Amino acid sequence: MNNKKAKNLGIKDVMEVLGPKKPKEINTNEQFGEVLKDQREFFGLSIDDLADELHCSPNKIKFFEAGEKMPSYRMFILYIYALDLEPSEIWYYINKTIEHNAL
Repeated sequence: MNNKKAKNLGIKDVMEVLGPKKPKEINTNEQFGEVLKDQREFFGLSIDDLADELHCSPNKIKFFEAGEKMPSYRMFILYIYALDLEPSEIWYYINKTIEHNAL
């Protein structure tokens, strides 16, 4: 393809070549849940162990880790306390997970 023709390509031409692909959506709930699960497993806790620690049902933990539900602020604080983490560490890991999944 010569340079003159390449310069005349517009966004519509590029989209036609690329097709109707959409960029991968980032679901923050899923990223958050993935980080919670990774941290729980890193500390060697089962879902039942963590549920006992947080005084909640194991299903609630499963919903959080699957990204189906987000913990309340209170539950989030209890969660990071049980995993001996700082809130900033959770957000750091979420950002790293999002960056990794965006590649």
